[in-house]
Amino acid sequence: MSIKISELGAFAGNVADGDLFAIVDVSDTTQAPSGTTKKITAAIIRGAVRSTESWVFGDNSNPYIACSSATWSTLGAVVFRGTDVVGTPSSFKVIAYNNNAGKTTQVRIYDVTNALEIGIVTVTGTAQAIYTDATLANLPTGEAIIEIQAQRVSTGVTVNVYYAGLFWG
Repeated sequence: MSIKISELGAFAGNVADGDLFAIVDVSDTTQAPSGTTKKITAAIIRGAVRSTESWVFGDNSNPYIACSSATWSTLGAVVFRGTDVVGTPSSFKVIAYNNNAGKTTQVRIYDVTNALEIGIVTVTGTAQAIYTDATLANLPTGEAIIEIQAQRVSTGVTVNVYYAGLFWG
Protein backbone atom coordinates (compact mmCIF):
# COMPACT_ATOMS: atom_id res chain seq x y z
CA MET A 1 0.00 0.00 0.00
CA SER A 2 1.49 3.35 -0.99
CA ILE A 3 1.19 6.43 1.18
CA LYS A 4 1.16 10.00 -0.07
CA ILE A 5 3.63 12.42 1.52
CA SER A 6 0.67 14.58 2.54
CA GLU A 7 -0.67 11.63 4.59
CA LEU A 8 2.48 11.27 6.73
CA GLY A 9 2.69 12.47 10.32
CA ALA A 10 4.24 15.86 11.13
CA PHE A 11 7.93 15.94 12.06
CA ALA A 12 8.73 17.20 15.57
CA GLY A 13 12.28 17.87 16.71
CA ASN A 14 15.61 18.90 15.24
CA VAL A 15 16.69 17.80 11.79
CA ALA A 16 19.86 15.65 12.03
CA ASP A 17 22.49 15.45 9.28
CA GLY A 18 21.42 11.88 8.43
CA ASP A 19 17.70 12.62 8.12
CA LEU A 20 16.35 11.96 4.63
CA PHE A 21 14.27 14.09 2.27
CA ALA A 22 12.68 13.23 -1.06
CA ILE A 23 13.86 15.25 -4.06
CA VAL A 24 13.06 15.08 -7.77
CA ASP A 25 16.21 14.96 -9.91
CA VAL A 26 15.01 16.61 -13.12
CA SER A 27 18.20 15.65 -14.96
CA ASP A 28 17.42 11.92 -14.45
CA THR A 29 14.33 10.92 -16.48
CA THR A 30 14.50 7.19 -15.62
CA GLN A 31 11.15 7.20 -13.75
CA ALA A 32 9.34 9.88 -15.74
CA PRO A 33 9.99 12.69 -18.24
CA SER A 34 9.64 15.15 -15.33
CA GLY A 35 12.44 13.47 -13.32
CA THR A 36 13.28 10.70 -10.86
CA THR A 37 12.49 10.77 -7.14
CA LYS A 38 15.63 10.24 -5.04
CA LYS A 39 16.66 10.59 -1.40
CA ILE A 40 18.93 13.32 -0.08
CA THR A 41 20.34 13.89 3.43
CA ALA A 42 19.84 16.99 5.52
CA ALA A 43 23.63 17.46 5.55
CA ILE A 44 23.70 17.82 1.75
CA ILE A 45 20.84 20.32 1.81
CA ARG A 46 22.55 22.33 4.57
CA GLY A 47 25.77 22.36 2.55
CA ALA A 48 23.93 23.72 -0.49
CA VAL A 49 22.06 26.37 1.50
CA ARG A 50 24.54 27.37 4.17
CA SER A 51 28.18 27.74 3.26
CA THR A 52 29.71 29.88 5.99
CA GLU A 53 29.39 31.38 9.47
CA SER A 54 31.83 34.27 9.57
CA TRP A 55 33.34 37.11 11.54
CA VAL A 56 34.78 40.20 9.82
CA PHE A 57 37.05 42.35 11.96
CA GLY A 58 38.03 46.01 11.93
CA ASP A 59 36.51 49.02 10.20
CA ASN A 60 37.28 51.40 7.29
CA SER A 61 40.28 52.99 9.00
CA ASN A 62 41.73 49.74 10.39
CA PRO A 63 40.46 46.62 8.56
CA TYR A 64 41.80 44.10 11.09
CA ILE A 65 42.18 43.40 14.79
CA ALA A 66 45.74 43.25 16.06
CA CYS A 67 46.72 40.95 18.93
CA SER A 68 50.11 40.74 20.62
CA SER A 69 48.97 39.03 23.83
CA ALA A 70 50.85 35.98 25.11
CA THR A 71 47.52 34.53 26.29
CA TRP A 72 44.32 33.88 24.36
CA SER A 73 42.47 37.14 23.66
CA THR A 74 38.90 37.32 22.34
CA LEU A 75 38.50 39.02 18.96
CA GLY A 76 34.77 38.36 18.51
CA ALA A 77 31.92 36.06 19.50
CA VAL A 78 28.66 34.65 18.13
CA VAL A 79 25.87 32.35 19.23
CA PHE A 80 26.40 29.07 17.37
CA ARG A 81 23.05 27.30 17.09
CA GLY A 82 24.59 23.81 17.27
CA THR A 83 25.26 21.06 14.78
CA ASP A 84 21.80 19.59 15.42
CA VAL A 85 20.36 22.73 13.82
CA VAL A 86 22.96 23.99 11.30
CA GLY A 87 24.84 20.79 10.47
CA THR A 88 28.53 20.06 10.83
CA PRO A 89 31.05 22.52 9.37
CA SER A 90 34.03 21.04 7.56
CA SER A 91 36.68 23.71 8.13
CA PHE A 92 37.75 26.88 9.93
CA LYS A 93 39.47 29.57 7.84
CA VAL A 94 41.27 32.75 8.85
CA ILE A 95 42.73 35.64 6.83
CA ALA A 96 45.67 36.99 8.81
CA TYR A 97 49.37 37.94 8.84
CA ASN A 98 52.14 38.61 11.35
CA ASN A 99 54.03 41.90 11.57
CA ASN A 100 57.40 40.21 12.15
CA ALA A 101 59.09 37.60 9.93
CA GLY A 102 60.09 34.30 11.48
CA LYS A 103 57.63 34.65 14.36
CA THR A 104 54.52 32.57 15.15
CA THR A 105 51.00 33.40 16.29
CA GLN A 106 47.79 31.38 16.55
CA VAL A 107 44.09 31.99 15.94
CA ARG A 108 41.49 29.57 17.20
CA ILE A 109 37.76 29.02 17.39
CA TYR A 110 36.72 28.25 20.94
CA ASP A 111 33.47 27.03 22.51
CA VAL A 112 33.14 29.18 25.62
CA THR A 113 29.97 27.44 26.83
CA ASN A 114 31.64 24.02 27.02
CA ALA A 115 35.26 25.24 27.45
CA LEU A 116 36.52 23.34 24.37
CA GLU A 117 38.80 24.23 21.46
CA ILE A 118 37.14 23.56 18.11
CA GLY A 119 39.89 24.47 15.66
CA ILE A 120 43.22 26.32 15.48
CA VAL A 121 45.55 27.74 12.83
CA THR A 122 49.17 28.80 13.15
CA VAL A 123 50.06 32.05 11.40
CA THR A 124 53.68 32.36 10.24
CA GLY A 125 53.70 34.69 7.23
CA THR A 126 54.08 38.46 6.96
CA ALA A 127 51.74 38.73 3.98
CA GLN A 128 47.98 38.45 4.21
CA ALA A 129 47.08 34.78 3.61
CA ILE A 130 44.33 32.21 4.17
CA TYR A 131 45.00 29.69 6.96
CA THR A 132 42.75 26.61 7.20
CA ASP A 133 42.02 23.95 9.82
CA ALA A 134 39.97 21.08 8.36
CA THR A 135 40.28 18.89 11.48
CA LEU A 136 37.55 20.43 13.62
CA ALA A 137 36.65 18.75 16.91
CA ASN A 138 34.34 19.35 19.86
CA LEU A 139 31.60 21.04 17.85
CA PRO A 140 28.60 21.64 20.12
CA THR A 141 25.36 19.91 19.16
CA GLY A 142 23.29 22.53 20.98
CA GLU A 143 23.44 26.29 21.30
CA ALA A 144 26.79 27.66 22.51
CA ILE A 145 28.86 30.85 22.63
CA ILE A 146 31.70 30.59 20.13
CA GLU A 147 34.68 32.96 20.19
CA ILE A 148 37.50 33.72 17.80
CA GLN A 149 40.66 34.10 19.89
CA ALA A 150 44.28 34.93 19.09
CA GLN A 151 47.64 34.79 20.86
CA ARG A 152 51.31 35.20 20.06
CA VAL A 153 53.55 32.16 20.44
CA SER A 154 56.83 33.99 19.75
CA THR A 155 57.83 37.20 21.52
CA GLY A 156 57.89 40.48 19.63
CA VAL A 157 55.09 39.71 17.17
CA THR A 158 51.54 40.87 16.51
CA VAL A 159 48.95 38.93 14.52
CA ASN A 160 46.57 40.97 12.35
CA VAL A 161 43.28 39.13 11.81
CA TYR A 162 40.95 40.32 9.05
CA TYR A 163 38.43 37.49 8.87
CA ALA A 164 37.54 34.13 10.45
CA GLY A 165 34.82 31.71 9.44
CA LEU A 166 33.35 28.24 9.62
CA PHE A 167 32.68 26.56 6.26
CA TRP A 168 30.26 23.78 5.32
CA GLY A 169 30.88 21.50 2.35
